[in-house]
Amino acid sequence: MRQHALVVTDKAERVYHYHANTIHMLSEMMGAAGLSHPSQINADLLMTRDSNGQAVPFSSKEITLAEGVLLGTPELIELLPEPFASHWQLASENHFGVERLVV
Repeated sequence: MRQHALVVTDKAERVYHYHANTIHMLSEMMGAAGLSHPSQINADLLMTRDSNGQAVPFSSKEITLAEGVLLGTPELIELLPEPFASHWQLASENHFGVERLVV
């Protein structure tokens, strides 16, 4: 197997150009959408495809929770939509992460 050592100066130049091109393309897309700042980008403007192949805004798939609902009473917790309900049941104050996730 032939391996090549990482040439930091070459890699740094490639990363620099990749980042510069990414920022340039972001500004091009924002200009085409009539936006002047990245903070104006929202889920209504970004598109994805649904299971039928139709383009739909991300906002149609976005699940939001009311502020503080996870700190609420057990009755409120029982009303959580998926996938929050399953994940919340597996959460523990005793450790970080989940033991197993049943989907």
